[in-house]
Amino acid sequence: MKRRLTILMLTAAACCCVAFGQIKRYDTDFALSQKKFTVTVPIEIERNQLFVRVDIGGQEYRFKLDTGASQGVIYDDVSIEGLRTLGFIKSEDATGQSQQVKTVELPPFTLGGLTITGFKVQQMKRTIVRKGEDGIIGFALFHKGIAARIDTREQTMTLTDRKSLYKKAEGEVLKYKPKWHVPYVTVSPFEGSEERVLFDTGSPMVYAINAESLERMATTNPLVTEQIEGTKYGSHVVGHFGVEREDTITLLNLDRLKWGRFELREVHCITVQGDSHIGAPLLMHGVMIINPFRKRLVFQPYDDF
Repeated sequence: MKRRLTILMLTAAACCCVAFGQIKRYDTDFALSQKKFTVTVPIEIERNQLFVRVDIGGQEYRFKLDTGASQGVIYDDVSIEGLRTLGFIKSEDATGQSQQVKTVELPPFTLGGLTITGFKVQQMKRTIVRKGEDGIIGFALFHKGIAARIDTREQTMTLTDRKSLYKKAEGEVLKYKPKWHVPYVTVSPFEGSEERVLFDTGSPMVYAINAESLERMATTNPLVTEQIEGTKYGSHVVGHFGVEREDTITLLNLDRLKWGRFELREVHCITVQGDSHIGAPLLMHGVMIINPFRKRLVFQPYDDF
């Protein structure tokens, strides 16, 4: 299947991609209030990113849904009673910088009638303060055994622990491999070249390529240089611990971005110093099913895509 889509790139000055450190060698288990459940919750879309509202102790909080984060984040300027400190862990942000950060356990919180107990997050100071964003729920919500169907057109997310519900879901299938509790998939940005990329709904870019990965592909694939639109010098990514170092940023117009039978055409993207990733704008063009039981993503394009 080939889909033609021109995706305009946000300018480097206006676009900010924030990724978060992964929890390694840490107890990431949590408990659910129900079994054999299927619940549908509303999602909110802002800046091409996804948000859900949760209830903690009778107070509502707004969390970004970020598959590029492991457990998640609570910002240190957000007041939540009942946080339990678990210790400190080394965390690496999107710029490659790392620091020791506090890991805490959230009090029980409710999401669409489902109560989640024992969910661990990193408590961090935020680089950019945005009103209406209290923290992040990461991929561990799914990785630990909850499948999801995300529909940005209906602005809903359906969660279930029923293994059979999406077992036969049709669409464009992309297998993923978890690394530090986040999903990495294999895509082909250029004919004859493949790379592993992070599926990262925390990113407002449909696709970004690691600068070193692009350089390696360029040494063996002449199609790479043909799709370079230009370069500029500066920094693009803001992480929790600072801004990435200034360097050359390459701007590209990909003929196609492909996995399996599915293609995006004319994809404008840039190089970043962190991991290559597919971001949240992809979900604006179709339903995404996350199936942790079979470790696969199923993308169902909307009819007019």
